[in-house]
Amino acid sequence: MRTGVPANDFFMKSVHQVSIFLGAAWGDQQIRSRQSGLLDLRENRSKTGLAELKNHSVEVLPAAPKAEDFSDLSKTTVNDLTIQRKLVEMLANHVIPAPTDTTIYVIFLAPGITSTLGTSKGGTDYSAYHNLLHSEVGDVRYVVVPFHEDAERHNVVAARAFTDTAFNPSATTN
Repeated sequence: MRTGVPANDFFMKSVHQVSIFLGAAWGDQQIRSRQSGLLDLRENRSKTGLAELKNHSVEVLPAAPKAEDFSDLSKTTVNDLTIQRKLVEMLANHVIPAPTDTTIYVIFLAPGITSTLGTSKGGTDYSAYHNLLHSEVGDVRYVVVPFHEDAERHNVVAARAFTDTAFNPSATTN
């Protein structure tokens, strides 16, 4: 995940969050209450660092309605291919809106889900990451945020990855 300001002018001019809450534990009322602070990251702009987007004239549009998938993924490791398959499935079933040039899907993993990216483990080696999937319906920009026990950190990490996606929409590394 790249941090900082864009090195060139190829960044998103406006962004639109689509939140996806993935995993059975999001069905638990106590865990579910955490969703309200994550649904629209722009609501916490001052605390989360999204002001950086405003400083670069990136318009943060209102978030789309959330999507939930309470599949039990606690008995398996969720890697990036799992995430991509889930996105393609949700798009095909019209659970989430088709991507536009402004769309960033933010996937919040429920507690108990083990997330990996290559040999790296979520929560240990990374707090969140973003990627790009070329699909039949268009380019799908997405952020994956493993669950964080600390709600404030959860929000900050999600906002940082969301911001990084806006500044690096092709998900290239330096």
